Amino acid sequence: MAFVMRSLRDLCKVYNVNTGMTYCVLRQPVNRISLVLSAQKYCYSTETTDRPKITSNLTNIQSLINETESVVQDAATHKKQSEQQKEDEEEKANRERSKRMMNYGFAAFGISMSLGFTYLVYELGRPNYDEHGNVIEDEFSHLPFFEQIYKRVRRELNYYTRLVQEPSREKLLPDPLKHPYIQPPYTLVLELTDLLVHPDWTVSILEF
Repeated sequence: MAFVMRSLRDLCKVYNVNTGMTYCVLRQPVNRISLVLSAQKYCYSTETTDRPKITSNLTNIQSLINETESVVQDAATHKKQSEQQKEDEEEKANRERSKRMMNYGFAAFGISMSLGFTYLVYELGRPNYDEHGNVIEDEFSHLPFFEQIYKRVRRELNYYTRLVQEPSREKLLPDPLKHPYIQPPYTLVLELTDLLVHPDWTVSILEF
């Protein structure tokens, strides 16, 4: 009796194990097949109903990208042209300003030179006056007015030219000592600063 009960218990265990394995073996492929089919149906469908829509969307996106690029390029070109035009205008304004300032400088220089020349002619060509304000007659007083001015100006210019060229004193050395004094020899001392008196360069080549 005990042996029969033990055998029956073992048989029940074997049956339960076989049933579970059968269930697992039969159940597992069903789940796998359903997942594979659902994935294929979702991801790898052969239907072509939505392809034209995707193509049209891609075309629209590409056209938008092209339009955006063209707009950006046009904006960059317009900005560059405006900057170049602005630089050209500034350069033109600077040239005009410099030209105007140069003309003003030439005009001021010409006016100053004219005034200086007129003042010089007036100072050198006018007659001399005494302490009472009376005109001192000279050798040119009997000449016409413009000739008087010309003669006096030439005389004054010749005077200043001789003053620069000729020595300042007529007597350069003192008188020699008389007897019974002994006259020592004169020593001429010249101070030459930044002056080249007699340049002389000689080149000699030794021949063997």
